[in-house]
Amino acid sequence: KYCGDEKSQVTTQPGAVVSELQLNEVYNLMDVYVHPFTSGGQEIPIQEAKLVELITLVTNYSCGQEMCEPEAQSLALEWTEYREPGTQFIKASTSHSSIAKNLKKVYNMKPEKREEMGRKARQWVVNNFSIKVIGKFFEDFIDSQPLKIFSIIVTKASELSTLFPILLVTFLCLHHYLNQLNKCIQR
Repeated sequence: KYCGDEKSQVTTQPGAVVSELQLNEVYNLMDVYVHPFTSGGQEIPIQEAKLVELITLVTNYSCGQEMCEPEAQSLALEWTEYREPGTQFIKASTSHSSIAKNLKKVYNMKPEKREEMGRKARQWVVNNFSIKVIGKFFEDFIDSQPLKIFSIIVTKASELSTLFPILLVTFLCLHHYLNQLNKCIQR
């Protein structure tokens, strides 16, 4: 079968995605959420899984480092480094034995412990990624800019509407970077 064939399903295009209802059903079927990855930016499914109080297993690399902070209540997955051919970008190869070890840890966990970790993980996401928190980050950033830059943004708003997703990802990456920088400064 190929994409676009009769009875095939396309889920990789805007407008042809999983609905909120379907996504809710998927998360409610899970006992644990495993997110091995090679690299990443803002890995929203990890946060979604935490919001429904699932135990999350996350590759402790790139954005996964933030998701593996003690307060985030993830179980960190071990990885080894490899380089992307051509670009030489650092990538992570998540250890399958680490996934198995951590799944066994969750399987053997007392239900009360899983529930406690889930509640704490949900609260961590709310405390760090809620609209109020991210909105405040944007407000502070905009308020800290010279008036001239703000005027340009307002007058170009119609052009920026198509760029909003790119700007959002950029700001979220900046937010992550600033958090990491702040940690380094505090050490």
